[in-house]
Amino acid sequence: MNWPLFFAFLSGAILGLMNVFDTYIVKLRVKNLMGFAIVSALTNILFGVILALFLNWTVYSFSDYTFSILAGLVMGIQLFFYYFVLSKHDSSHAIGLIYSYPIIVAILSFFFLNEQLSLLGYVGMAITLLGVLLLSVRVKKLRVSIAIWSLVIVTLGAGLHEFFAKIAVNQISPWHGTAINSIAMGWFALVLLLKKKYRIGFISEFRNIKLTFVSELLTLAGILAIYFAMNGLPATIVSVVSVVQPLFVLFFEWVAFSLGIKIVKDVNWKNKLFAIILIIIGLILLYVNDIV
Repeated sequence: MNWPLFFAFLSGAILGLMNVFDTYIVKLRVKNLMGFAIVSALTNILFGVILALFLNWTVYSFSDYTFSILAGLVMGIQLFFYYFVLSKHDSSHAIGLIYSYPIIVAILSFFFLNEQLSLLGYVGMAITLLGVLLLSVRVKKLRVSIAIWSLVIVTLGAGLHEFFAKIAVNQISPWHGTAINSIAMGWFALVLLLKKKYRIGFISEFRNIKLTFVSELLTLAGILAIYFAMNGLPATIVSVVSVVQPLFVLFFEWVAFSLGIKIVKDVNWKNKLFAIILIIIGLILLYVNDIV
């Protein structure tokens, strides 16, 4: 079994479930998103420290942790702007544009890691991303007024995170990388406490810390899966495979809808069938030409 490929798909499934749970939180439980983001940051630090306590840190030097720290800091920045985007009604319709980040990973990996796919591999990547965007972007609801710069930062952050994670696993284990990633990500988000209105939001949202235990445990598991996938596959392939999150989001939304959890009005598979077919075709081309 190709375990790195399995972990790449697993990361998409885990983070897809996390996204659906976050949608539930945002729509039904949270009143102050930025305050809740700080609570999430604390939980990330907590989980990172707990994981770190079970690891041996004497086998590496401090310099070996550089890229995991960078990955965490980038993800912390991404977390801030992710919640900012969600807090803007119009921007939420464009959140799927973030899934174009494998393009950034492919460019960085080509120039700095000498990663090259076959021609059909790049075609498969393009087809997969097209399917993902068609599946996740609500084109009819896009507006010029959306905070496009925030979306660019989140997309760039996602790409840099996976690029740094790839370099990190060449120096330390996925377990160590994930622990540092989580701690660094959380510390950056705590910068929000410097602003009074965010401190007030944090206090009001602390009651929802139990919700962050679920959400950030899924985040931790998703990051760990990405690190394990990066340990055996090129960064470009991992990013393309794991970016099929919207496919898992669609499935978990359907499960939630079937259970009577009102986070979506309906899940219409027919309208999304073309996008799903594109994703499958793209992944097949990528698998046959660059993974086997």
